[in-house]
Amino acid sequence: AHDREQAEKNFERAVRFSTPEQAAEQMLQLALRYAEGEDIDKSLGKAFSWVRKAEQAGMMDARAQFDERLAQYEQKKKERAEQERRQAETHAEWQRQQAQLAAEQERSRIAREMHDVVAHSLSVIVVQTDGASYALDQPGDAAAKLELAREALARIASTSREALRETRALVGVLREGEAP
Repeated sequence: AHDREQAEKNFERAVRFSTPEQAAEQMLQLALRYAEGEDIDKSLGKAFSWVRKAEQAGMMDARAQFDERLAQYEQKKKERAEQERRQAETHAEWQRQQAQLAAEQERSRIAREMHDVVAHSLSVIVVQTDGASYALDQPGDAAAKLELAREALARIASTSREALRETRALVGVLREGEAP
């Protein structure tokens, strides 16, 4: 509002030193500035008063020029709104893609972690099984060999349970992101 008031004051000063055609053109420009205002009822009323002043100053087609320029302004405003809408859509699509990428990266991280858990656990089970088998095949006290085999079986059971618990936890994380 302040800019338009200042423009009006500047116009009134400048009109004294202008030709009637220049004054009429300035009046039309001022009318357009008012037409582009936020409070459309007040702004258009003020704009039309300046159009009438431009007509009185000798610009016979002031209303036609005003209507044409106002239509151009409205068209540019629509184009800007459409551009902003497209930008918002593009941004929303970018955000959707980023979320999808993040989800894919998280699934990949979980798959690597699951592979690590299972591979480590199976390695421990294989080593314990081979060790127990080797111990049983060696000469010596049968009770001592059975104790070694039981310890190996206990480690195998413990490792298997831990791997199963970790695998279930990882699968649970994966299922949280699934649709029902």
